[in-house]
Amino acid sequence: GSSLSRYSGLWSGLRCVAAVADAGSGVDLEELQSEIVLPELERASGAPRPRIDTLLLPPNVLRIEQDLVFHRLEAVHRFARANDLNPITSRHARDRVGLLAAGALYRELESALALLGLDEPERARLGLRLQKIDLVWPLEVERIREFASGLEAIAVVDSRRGGLEEQVRAALYDGGTRARVLGSHDERGAPWLARRHEISGGTLAQDLAPWLASRLGEPAPS
Repeated sequence: GSSLSRYSGLWSGLRCVAAVADAGSGVDLEELQSEIVLPELERASGAPRPRIDTLLLPPNVLRIEQDLVFHRLEAVHRFARANDLNPITSRHARDRVGLLAAGALYRELESALALLGLDEPERARLGLRLQKIDLVWPLEVERIREFASGLEAIAVVDSRRGGLEEQVRAALYDGGTRARVLGSHDERGAPWLARRHEISGGTLAQDLAPWLASRLGEPAPS
């Protein structure tokens, strides 16, 4: 997060999801860290830098907006692609269905798949693809389109506030893929994916089992 912020000249934040979060501490993870890639920016003025600008009136505000939308956010996309912030964690040649989630919900998705007996060999046999979203906004479009390529349907495990599902749908619009994007609602328009209860591995398994069975042509796990 800090490397992305320094590179793009934008604020970055981490979402903490826990029952209790009233303290913090520093942990040295140097041995686990991979090398950060800083892609070259095609910009005459070089890399963006944090800047305080109090002149928020036209025409200066238009320049600030242009810098944000066309330079700094583009820097975020480049950083995300170069450092694989939204990795495709399970992919196979004959995938038909995709599942994606961000942060803590991805762990719940993994728990749901474990409860359903859908380990890596089973996912390869059935044609099930997974993606883990680490950078929720702005969503990197090229990686989403790569994930969706060849799929028939995608289920997005999103929070009740939404945001991720809408971004996925927007990224795939006019992007050459015909995958149907579902999540907050199912194919009949009814609330889906733990919208009636707490999102957990168990509730996701209950919601996903019949849908995956119908999509993949296998009996629903009991």
